Amino acid sequence: MSQAVDQAFVLQFLRSNLAAYSAAMFSDFKPGRHHKLIAEKLEAVNRGEIKRLCVTMAPRHGKSKLASELFPSFYLGHHPTHRILSLSYGQDLADVFGRSVRNYIKSPTFGALFPDCKLSPDSNSIKRFNVVPGGGYAAIGVGGATTGRGANLLILDDLVKDRQQADSPAYRETLIDWYKSVARTRLQPDGAIVLVQTRWGTTDFVQWLLDETEHEGWETISLPAIALENDALGRKPGEPLWGEAYDADALSEIRATLGSRDWWALYQQQPISDADVIFESRYLKFYRELPPNLELYQSWDLTFGGMGEGSSWTVGQVWGIRGKDKYLVAMDREQRGFSSTLQAIESMCDRYPATRKIYIENKAMGSAVIETLQKKHPTRITPVTPIASKEQRAYEVLPHFERGEVHLPDPSLYGWVKPLLNEIELFPKGANDDCVDSMTQFLSQKLKKASSAIAVGKLQQFSIR
Repeated sequence: MSQAVDQAFVLQFLRSNLAAYSAAMFSDFKPGRHHKLIAEKLEAVNRGEIKRLCVTMAPRHGKSKLASELFPSFYLGHHPTHRILSLSYGQDLADVFGRSVRNYIKSPTFGALFPDCKLSPDSNSIKRFNVVPGGGYAAIGVGGATTGRGANLLILDDLVKDRQQADSPAYRETLIDWYKSVARTRLQPDGAIVLVQTRWGTTDFVQWLLDETEHEGWETISLPAIALENDALGRKPGEPLWGEAYDADALSEIRATLGSRDWWALYQQQPISDADVIFESRYLKFYRELPPNLELYQSWDLTFGGMGEGSSWTVGQVWGIRGKDKYLVAMDREQRGFSSTLQAIESMCDRYPATRKIYIENKAMGSAVIETLQKKHPTRITPVTPIASKEQRAYEVLPHFERGEVHLPDPSLYGWVKPLLNEIELFPKGANDDCVDSMTQFLSQKLKKASSAIAVGKLQQFSIR
């Protein structure tokens, strides 16, 4: 076989095989089995055989690199008169995708593979560009304008940025409304949609879209980080999705950091219903005697000062830290007004003079209490302004319970802990949640930075999205 024939064969193979094309265009891309499966489905989209494709899998496992950066150039190479509309949660991420797609099309390798598709001389923007002989690409964040931009291919990749957005009913409704009234209206009658997303919850955008448009005939691929029964790749239960990047030990560490809720949603694509109680009894650990040399902190959840039946409780807790372990040392729970609250906090400071920080929620009468106490305790009073919902704050600290790091007093010896245990058992469905709020406030403030650092470190080991 001549060299020319060899070269022609290679070029034809790269044009027809997305996984091989991806490796040729991006030398750091080492396709795993899951990439090859996704590539096969995207090839079917390219051929017009699949019109609706949904891929859900764990973060940092290469789904966006393949579907939102490499596939669009491959698609335009085959369909140079078609238009692609790529949508993501924000313009910054959309620009990352747009820059990659544009640069691939400008590369000599792409030119050799697809000589009939060239970047238009008047198009150099990463947000929107045209190709000769008439196709084009646009990358837009959620909420952006798509006026005049029709699409033969609509790519939806990471339309939800983080847990805060995922848990926001307002953002969910905004996203759905924008998709229905703006994004979806740009698709040509015979166009295709590719949805690439990590799961966030049982009522997330993925679930809404699949339920709402079930009649459109979606092909779905769900790829958990750790294989379950009937795995799409034929893996044995417990086998990692991409062992070369995240082996079983690495995934075990990530699971311990994230906790059950985010692990099962983000990594296993099996979200847990938010209707369930959050703190399972099997995660509760009890002590009969406190260890020595604890670092002490206080956490106060205040009220508007109402008294009587139906009013909330002012709850103050003292927590001790030793290494990774956190111990509830004391708790004050009463219905209090302003003066009584000041006295209770001062009394707790007298009982525990070694307290390092006093966390006080900066709402209700908290602002006035903070202003008053800061004069006497300028370095210890720490205002806390909650941003997330009560449930979200609870999920944030849940991993520390699951790892056995939170120790509560044995109720048979310390009866004062029973109101907290009653709330934990029913949260978030119980009538009261003030004790839980005080607890999650402390754990969030003291531990969230450390937890975030661990999680980010794990997720940034590999650069492929």
